[in-house]
Amino acid sequence: SLKAESSRRLAVAMVNDDYEPAKGKLVLSLEAAGGGELARLETEFLIPALGQHSYQFELRVPKASGACLLKATAYPEGTRHRSPTVSRRKVSIAE
Repeated sequence: SLKAESSRRLAVAMVNDDYEPAKGKLVLSLEAAGGGELARLETEFLIPALGQHSYQFELRVPKASGACLLKATAYPEGTRHRSPTVSRRKVSIAE
C-alpha cells in the first residue's frame, strides 16, 4: 500500500543473463487500475555481461486513491531484444 502525496524509495533489480553487456532505458510507472499513468520516472541502465544491478527510484505518490499497477519496464537498445521486459505489481493508494 502507498500513501497518497508521500515519497517512497523503490529499488528495481535487474539481471543480465547474456554474454554481452545490456544497456537501454528503464521506466518505472504507476498506473491507475482503469488506465492512465499517474507517475513516471526514467533512467538509463547499463549491466555488464552476466551481471546484475539495482536501480533506485524516489517515487512521489500522487493525490489519488484505489487500486493501481506499479510497473518497471526495461527497453534495451539494439536488435537482439525485440520487446521490452516488464515487471508488474498490484498496489493500492490510500489517503
